[in-house]
Amino acid sequence: RHNDLNHLEKRLIETSAKGCRYICVESVYSTDGSIAPLKDFCALAKRYRAQLIIDEAHAVGVIGPEGKGLISALELEKEIFAMVATFGKGPGTYGAIVLGSVILKEFLINFARPVIYTTALPFYNLTGIECSYALFPNLENERRHIHKLIKIFRNAYPEASMTHIQSIKVKGNQQAIEASQHLAEKGFDVRALLSPTVRRGQERLRVCLHAFNTEEEVKALLTGMD
Repeated sequence: RHNDLNHLEKRLIETSAKGCRYICVESVYSTDGSIAPLKDFCALAKRYRAQLIIDEAHAVGVIGPEGKGLISALELEKEIFAMVATFGKGPGTYGAIVLGSVILKEFLINFARPVIYTTALPFYNLTGIECSYALFPNLENERRHIHKLIKIFRNAYPEASMTHIQSIKVKGNQQAIEASQHLAEKGFDVRALLSPTVRRGQERLRVCLHAFNTEEEVKALLTGMD
């Protein structure tokens, strides 16, 4: 259950005698932009000796000091088992990374078949990743601008998320498709999330706010969705 700490604790208690348990969450959820209560997850993981793995795909570059992500913002680096991040979102390239202890690194190198048999990234891609991460500390103005756009969005939809990922529920696949097409005709690239990707009745439009978007564009988008 989404961000339900009581349900998670119940499951941890039920599986207490079944070996090592892993809690896997996204720091910023890709569907609706909601934020995971990472400190609470860390507390539960510690209490029940579970291992916490956090996916920072949608946080890196946008959230936290120098765009380092939510884990860094909350100073939880030493509290988790592993962090997973992709280079295909904020960094604008491709590939992914797992950050963890030296023991975890050695284990993955020797036993993780997808890692062992995956071709290494080409040099030009590694250079692109390095350049992106070098830029992140200098993009505070862009991150502040994104937060201005989020505020504009939340003024129109108070239930909207606190992040750059927003979603507007449009029940029914056909209605969601038509709404996406309607916005496309107005010049907006807003994708529909359809069932079975999401549960039936939870179909929606997914909006991703970027630093290059203007306040006028966001206001026009909101007008187009009315």
